[in-house]
Amino acid sequence: MKYHRIEIEDTGDVISARAGTTLIQSLRKAGVDIECSCGGKGKCGTCKVRVLERDSLFKTNGVLTDSEKSLLTEDERKSSIRLACQKRVDHDMAISVVNDTRTAHTVTEFAPARTEKANPGIRKQFLRIKPSDYRDISDSELVLENLEFPQTRFSLTALRSLPEALRTTQEGVTVTIADDMVVSIEPGDTTQQLYGVAVDLGTTTIVCYLVDLLTGEILGSRFVRNPQHRYGASVIDRIEFANRSRESLVQLSRAVTASISKCISAFCKQAGVEQEHVYRVAVVGNTTMLQLLLRLDPKAIGERPYVSTLSRGNSFRAAEVGLHINEHAELSTLPIISGFVGSDAVAAAVACGFHRNSSPQLLVDLGTNSEIVLSAGGKLWTCSAAAGPAFEGAGIEHGVVARAGAICQVMINHVNVEVHTIDNAPARGICGSGLVSAVAQLLSQKLLDHTGRFTPENCSSPPMRARFHRAHTGWQFLLSSLDKRKKRIHITQRDIRNIQLAKGAVRAGIEILLRKAEVWPRDLQKVFLAGSFGSSLDIESVLKLGILPPLPAERVSIAGNAAGSGAVKALLNKDLRKKCEDVAREVNRMDLGGTSDFQMLFMKYMYFQPFGG
Repeated sequence: MKYHRIEIEDTGDVISARAGTTLIQSLRKAGVDIECSCGGKGKCGTCKVRVLERDSLFKTNGVLTDSEKSLLTEDERKSSIRLACQKRVDHDMAISVVNDTRTAHTVTEFAPARTEKANPGIRKQFLRIKPSDYRDISDSELVLENLEFPQTRFSLTALRSLPEALRTTQEGVTVTIADDMVVSIEPGDTTQQLYGVAVDLGTTTIVCYLVDLLTGEILGSRFVRNPQHRYGASVIDRIEFANRSRESLVQLSRAVTASISKCISAFCKQAGVEQEHVYRVAVVGNTTMLQLLLRLDPKAIGERPYVSTLSRGNSFRAAEVGLHINEHAELSTLPIISGFVGSDAVAAAVACGFHRNSSPQLLVDLGTNSEIVLSAGGKLWTCSAAAGPAFEGAGIEHGVVARAGAICQVMINHVNVEVHTIDNAPARGICGSGLVSAVAQLLSQKLLDHTGRFTPENCSSPPMRARFHRAHTGWQFLLSSLDKRKKRIHITQRDIRNIQLAKGAVRAGIEILLRKAEVWPRDLQKVFLAGSFGSSLDIESVLKLGILPPLPAERVSIAGNAAGSGAVKALLNKDLRKKCEDVAREVNRMDLGGTSDFQMLFMKYMYFQPFGG
């Protein structure tokens, strides 16, 4: 079998690639991560690389595929840019990654916060047992005699560690009890070291929280890009990839567990917490993400009637799932509602108090898989809208996740464009909130019409006209400085279409739930907007785009990462975990795909004002 040599100029790496494979297959196998939102189908154009013809060693760069002809500009083609998912390895070559499409491993940190009093269902007790206390009874009976809860059982892993723990200290041992089972026995007194981790496993991002289970304090939180994005941006892409082989499913699972493990390691180190003192991990996410984490075949979720393997909340050994913290640690998944409405929706609804409020309220978790929950008259309705990754900055020409340097707000007048970035760092791209803000501003200045088409003919000033540029895919609008020495960040016609598709799906889902519950939009007392936007999302912009029904802005609240908040609350409160089970069981779920008027509403709400209001 023939192999070729590939030099990667960006990193200095040299890899060996099998002839006939695509560049992206070879790079991934070698551990080089390049973004490819469509999963390698030649549809998104994000996996751009430049094939460098530096000397006679490197030959011509081959014939462009139809996908490349469609997705690459004329200038890009002349510059030897190819799509890594389309270019076949047929000779030795050198490449350079274009437009920073490699996965960003930078982690964003959030300020610690305090939550309500903890009642996690896991506790520690120190036993002053010495060798002189030993009598003619078993080790386990000796421990049980001294416990405050004599009905406690032992896990097998705890029993295996018991003899050594008892005989390697003169001080005594600390027993960790989860519910009514001893799960860990440690030499010495570690009663003040009791920690847990809450995880919001999203399609595009993963958010982790380190929590003190004794005090309820959040010691740190971080988010990273979900590394599964390299196999496709949507849950359908991931399902299709997992269906290729058992090894593909394992790849998806390992990618996520490795990412979560890195988060845990990083913030444990920062907080001065030993990883072996993390005893519980609570995970929420959409149904597909949870099944991929647990290596459960997701094929049935992608086919009617969209059946999941999971239903109620489950608990496993964390090591069994692939997380190596305390060897006795437990990983719990909260209950899901259906194949396309997961435990993240349950957690978000509980975090917003829907389980104890009967007034008409709406929760919209804007993400790749946008969950919508309606509370009215003591009942709950829910659905999931396939919005795509635009709200999270993915699938956008210069899209990035919400982190330092991401454009998060835009102001446009007739002569100037002003952008604000997260942490006031130099602009490196545009995140979801920035895209929503920019589109709203373009509409206000009549530089977009109600169909989503750019209208440069409406420009009355030369500085604004200079921001428009026509590409092969249509008009582009420059957001960043006109100074060519700085990074040029623009919005394309395709970006506008992606936000329209996302808005249309979410708004149609909202309307269908309102009709089903017989609730008028004006009757909604409160609307919670959740997602990875953070506090930078502008409510007026959301209303301007028509993502929500026409409502007074004061009725809309930014809930931040409500799913993550719910995961933390459930981690800390065993009674709330029971309430999550009740919510998941009692909620009325709607399948938008099986609703007769969804397509009509979707098409209607793709438009902006005046027809999309």
